[in-house]
Amino acid sequence: MRAKFYIMTIIIHIFLGYLWVLFSSHIINVTNSSNSPFFIGVILILLGTVIFGVIFNRITPFDKLESTNPVNIIRIITFLSVIIVYFLY
Repeated sequence: MRAKFYIMTIIIHIFLGYLWVLFSSHIINVTNSSNSPFFIGVILILLGTVIFGVIFNRITPFDKLESTNPVNIIRIITFLSVIIVYFLY
């Protein structure tokens, strides 16, 4: 049961990480194609990231777990690895 929980956590956070990457790429493309200043793009990305963080915590409510819990560590590493891999390649 525990392995299944870890695998589901990894799959959900890979999807959420890629969804955030798609969102930020779309905002960057819209800001670059319009006559909007850079400042508006930054505000939109920050606002979207905050809203995404709220959704992120509602989908996987691990607020009751300690920060050193393996599930919390797996979800943070998975989410950040998707973002890092996307921006490096």
